[in-house]
Amino acid sequence: MTFKPAPPPVPSAVVMSMRILHTVQSLKPDAGSIAIGLRGLLKSLADADVASTVVTCESNAEPCEHADIACAASADLHKLVERADVLHLHGLNRDLTRRLAPLAKWLGVPYVISPLGACSPNPYDKPRWRERMRRAIHDKSILRGARAITVLNEVEGDALRRQGLNGRICVLPYGVDFSEFETPTDSATDAAPDMPRTLLVLGHIHPDQGLVPLMRAIAELGHDFRGWQLLIAGADGGGWLSQLEAAVERKGASNRVAFVLDPDAATQRQLLSQASLAAAPALRVCCPIGVEQALAAGVPVIASNQVLSPGAEQSVRVCEPTRDALRETLRELIQSANADGARLSTEARESARHVFDWTFLRDKYMRLYRSDNE
Repeated sequence: MTFKPAPPPVPSAVVMSMRILHTVQSLKPDAGSIAIGLRGLLKSLADADVASTVVTCESNAEPCEHADIACAASADLHKLVERADVLHLHGLNRDLTRRLAPLAKWLGVPYVISPLGACSPNPYDKPRWRERMRRAIHDKSILRGARAITVLNEVEGDALRRQGLNGRICVLPYGVDFSEFETPTDSATDAAPDMPRTLLVLGHIHPDQGLVPLMRAIAELGHDFRGWQLLIAGADGGGWLSQLEAAVERKGASNRVAFVLDPDAATQRQLLSQASLAAAPALRVCCPIGVEQALAAGVPVIASNQVLSPGAEQSVRVCEPTRDALRETLRELIQSANADGARLSTEARESARHVFDWTFLRDKYMRLYRSDNE
C-alpha cells in the first residue's frame, strides 16, 4: 500500500483574541474630541489582535483602517452585540445607550461605560425638569448594570461615587500616539522676531471650556501679554463662535485673540508645533485630549483640575479656572516663556509619555475588557 503525504495545511485567517464593540457619537477627529483618543485605542488594540467594531450616529463616518464602522440607524445592532465579547460605551449618548445597553443585558454581553463627564456638574447644561427626570432614570439603570465605569480623573469619580450606583469605578485616561507629535525642540522659537507667540486652546469653542475667564485674564495682563496672541482652535460648540468673536471685537482685542474653525488632525499638529503655551481651563469634566496632545508636542500646559488626569501633575501647571488665578499663573508662565522659550523639558514629556502614550495604556484596557470585576 502506498501512502500519500498529507496535503499542507491551508493557511487560516488570523483569529482575533477578542471582539470589542465600541459606541461613540462621532469618529470625526475634532479638536479635543474623544474620537482622537479612540482612534488611537483602536489601532493599539488591533496591534494586540483585538478586533473592534464601532457604532456611531453618523451615516457617513470617516473610515478607520483598524476597525469596522457601523451606523446605529442602519446596522443590525442585535447581531453586532451578540458577536461581541465586550461592549464599550464611550460617552453617554443617550440614543446609543438606550438601544445598546439593554440589548447587551438581554444577550448576556458585559459592558463598560466611560461617561466622559456626562454625569458630572455642567454649568451650561440646564435641562428642564422632565428631561432631568428622564436622564436620571435612564442613567441610573445604565450605570448600575455596567461591568465597570471608567472615569477621566478623581473629580469625575467622586461625582459618580456620591450617586452610589456602581462601586466598580476606576480611573482610566484615554491616550494619544506621542510619535505623531515629535517636533524639533526649538520649533516654537523659530518664528520671525515680529511674529507673536501663541497661547493655544485646542477644543470645542464653547464657554464651558473656560474661554470667558481666560479672555478676561488676558485683557487684564495688559503689557505682560504684549507680543502674544490667544488662538482658540476647534469646532463651534452650539453656535458660540459668533458671540465670542463679537465680544472680542467689542473689546478691541482682535489683534490678540483669533479663532481657527474645525482644524483637522494635521492642522492641530501644526498649531501645536508653533505654540509656546497651551491652556485648558475647562469649567467641567471633559476629555483632556488637547492637554495630552500638547504634552506630546512638548508644549507647557496650564489646565484646570476638571481636565487633569492622574499622572499629569508633574507636566501640567494646575490652575483654578477663574479670572484672577488664570491671570497670575499666565503672567508667570509668559515671563518664563519670554525668557527661555518654555519648551517642556525632556523629563516632563517622557513622564507624560509613560502615562498617556498608547504603548503604555493599552494593557490597562486589555485588563478592563478581560476582567470579570467580581
